Amino acid sequence: MEERISRPENAGSGNRVVGFFVGLAERYLPDAFLFAVVLTLIAYALAVIFVTTDFLG
Repeated sequence: MEERISRPENAGSGNRVVGFFVGLAERYLPDAFLFAVVLTLIAYALAVIFVTTDFLG
């Protein structure tokens, strides 16, 4: 399991709330690179389906 980087050590009342939401985001949201790859594949698939190329006329 990977180590969390953004865990606040000096937890005041605001830091605890922020830490809670940061923990949720780190646990349940995928990496930004995964979003980029998935959106690229979707754009490629849509281009293959809907874009027609007619070089001859």
